[in-house]
Amino acid sequence: MNNIIRIAFYILVVIAIAIGIGIFIWGGSNPTGGSSMSLIVTYILLGLAVGITLIASIGNIINHPKSSLRLIVGIVAMLVIAGIGYVASQGEVLDSYLDFGVTTAGQSKMIDAGWYLVYGALGIAGIGILVSEFSGLFKK
Repeated sequence: MNNIIRIAFYILVVIAIAIGIGIFIWGGSNPTGGSSMSLIVTYILLGLAVGITLIASIGNIINHPKSSLRLIVGIVAMLVIAGIGYVASQGEVLDSYLDFGVTTAGQSKMIDAGWYLVYGALGIAGIGILVSEFSGLFKK
């Protein structure tokens, strides 16, 4: 597995060098001409990273179904928090929301649910950090 990762890394480095040389040679007179190409490469690499992560996660779930129970519990907890956030949100559309393309109450409720999910995950992470630190103090 390490050899595959090393080979993939070298391939990505060669591609990055080739793109950099191409930008210098055919970049033209526009000093920011390479930035659009860099964004495209960033999107491609981000897509590859997400795809490889999903494939590896699915492979791990298939190989170790009992240990994937924690993953399923975490996903269900996130869905519950998002559901509570969706139900708790008011769904109002203010005039300032229109500037950002939020025109319906459903869109506003989805955004509110996302905020509740973020704050809920932040709270759970903070409580987890505190519990792990304080439990370490009492064990000694």
